[in-house]
Amino acid sequence: MSTIGRRGRIGTAVLAAAVLVGAGCAGDADPAASPVTTEIPNPHPAECESATVVSHNAGLELDAEFVTGTDALVIRFRVTNHRREPLYLADRVQTSELDPSRAYNLVPRSDQIIEISRRYYPAGYCPAEAPFTPPRPEVIRLEPGEILTQEFSVALPFAVSHPYVGAAQFLTPMPARPYRVVFCIGAVPSKIPDPQPTSQGARPVYQAKDFDYRAQTTVCSPLQVV
Repeated sequence: MSTIGRRGRIGTAVLAAAVLVGAGCAGDADPAASPVTTEIPNPHPAECESATVVSHNAGLELDAEFVTGTDALVIRFRVTNHRREPLYLADRVQTSELDPSRAYNLVPRSDQIIEISRRYYPAGYCPAEAPFTPPRPEVIRLEPGEILTQEFSVALPFAVSHPYVGAAQFLTPMPARPYRVVFCIGAVPSKIPDPQPTSQGARPVYQAKDFDYRAQTTVCSPLQVV
């Protein structure tokens, strides 16, 4: 479920978490920006985790709300593009014929934080990636001033959801509840000035070859306990 709108006055719903960070993949970054000092960054990941480095500057705003039910956690999030250039956000995660319905990644990290995300997990660091490397995620274009609003559900209790089949055996064991959780989304730069979608409609899809996933910037919400 998602909506896209122009930036304007938005009612202050019960937002449990908010963070304003820069998307290093686009212009107009603050050259004096300094790293955020929190528990969220994961700059030295263990095998099959992801390097999550959050830098702080004006550009990409993420608001996230976590609603816990009896059998699911609902994550409602809003992304605002404060840049003067379009941003391209991971809209679906890397999927395969073995697991075509994944709507999110869910990875327990060695710092005891569970990272739920829509982002690209690069190849070359997880033994489970061979012999199959899943395709890169689809992206959605967010124009300057536009707002993307989405929500999705995560089943409780948590189970690992990783783009590389078999990665769970290399990860830190899933901790018991209460879970310490962050939600992250990836933004990638375009390799060409104005990439064209391969399909039109309410949700245009862009070709993976048009984007530099190695230059992904990851935006995360503050830590929540659920």
